[in-house]
Amino acid sequence: MSFLKNHYEKLILTFLLALFVIMFGVHVLGVIFETSSVSPAEELLNQFISDRYEPLKLDANDLNPELLMQSSICDWKANPKIGDMELMVPRHLARCPFGKHLIPIDDFSAPKGKCSYCARKLPALASGNELLQVRQVDSDNDGIPDEIEKRYNLNPRDPKDAESDLDRDGYTNLEEYRAQTDLRSPVSHPPYGTKLYVVSVEQTPLGFTLNSFKGAKKGKDKKTWSVRFTYFQKDKRGALRAKGVNVKYGAPFELRFTSNKKDWVSYTLKDIQEKWDENGVNQSVALVTRPKDKTPIAIELGKQAFDPSQRVKFIFDVPFEKNRNKNCVVGKNFTLGNAAVGIDRYTLVSVDVEKRTAQLKDLRSGQVIIAQEWTGENPQDSMENRERPEERPEPYRRPPRRRNGGLPSFN
Repeated sequence: MSFLKNHYEKLILTFLLALFVIMFGVHVLGVIFETSSVSPAEELLNQFISDRYEPLKLDANDLNPELLMQSSICDWKANPKIGDMELMVPRHLARCPFGKHLIPIDDFSAPKGKCSYCARKLPALASGNELLQVRQVDSDNDGIPDEIEKRYNLNPRDPKDAESDLDRDGYTNLEEYRAQTDLRSPVSHPPYGTKLYVVSVEQTPLGFTLNSFKGAKKGKDKKTWSVRFTYFQKDKRGALRAKGVNVKYGAPFELRFTSNKKDWVSYTLKDIQEKWDENGVNQSVALVTRPKDKTPIAIELGKQAFDPSQRVKFIFDVPFEKNRNKNCVVGKNFTLGNAAVGIDRYTLVSVDVEKRTAQLKDLRSGQVIIAQEWTGENPQDSMENRERPEERPEPYRRPPRRRNGGLPSFN
């Protein structure tokens, strides 16, 4: 008994150690037995394996990441990105019409049109790369899906809310949904250049006319010609008097529209574009320039001179803008919007007079926008033609009382 009292702790530890060794041995034997036997799942799988099955033999290059990225399975694209790290985007897949296997959709648009799995000929798609578009539920058929309307607290059963403007930035909810902008943020909207419409294209008259060419003969050096320009001069009484000036080739000249020197304008006869018709009639064009602006101004014979810079009258079709009429010159910059909805900056690049369209360039994004012709009424005209309220008669006012008992006074 004294032995057990002195060594009972060692005996307990020895018993536990022996029990652990026995359990570990049983576990190892169980694993060996399971690996050596075939499970029911494997027996079921073996029924579908063909007798001609051969294991896939992989080469070292088959697992090379660079070669995998260059394969036809995946496209290595610049977008999307996470920071500076590019992502590998898998190709779109489609189901082969001759089986249940999935194949790259490019197999349909390939020159041979073969399935990369079963090698059977595939029918060609209409556009060569069509994808299945899942149609979202739109209960009121207003163009905005119910999911989007619920997200912005709109009524999925009211089609009128598509034409409303939640953030009052000038674009309807439908326009912002199509542009993928935030319906509740006034600074998130499509470019304001799409709300700009061309009303008219004008050129400023310069106030003088090409009257004639003196000394001009066919075959004669045009540098020996002289050009006569005519204009009207206003005197101190406001009367107009016809004036003319003869200018030699390459010489400067001055047009004095009034007696005030501030109204005098200087030009230079830069060149003459010689042109004769079939009957030998002179139809040449004079090119003049201004001192500060070297852009040549072409003037035809018998016609008035106009500023070459075209002035375009726009309408900025947004409800928050009080003055919707905008004027801009080709080649100049202008802004649209305000601090509440954001300011867009544009350059008027060019104008098509016949189509009545203008080409704009967004200075921030570089996007080119074509402003279309305005087909509605001029807001300024509509304000002038608006019906005025009926005039009310002025209230009766008593005349002031006169002195001396209301009798007229004599001086």
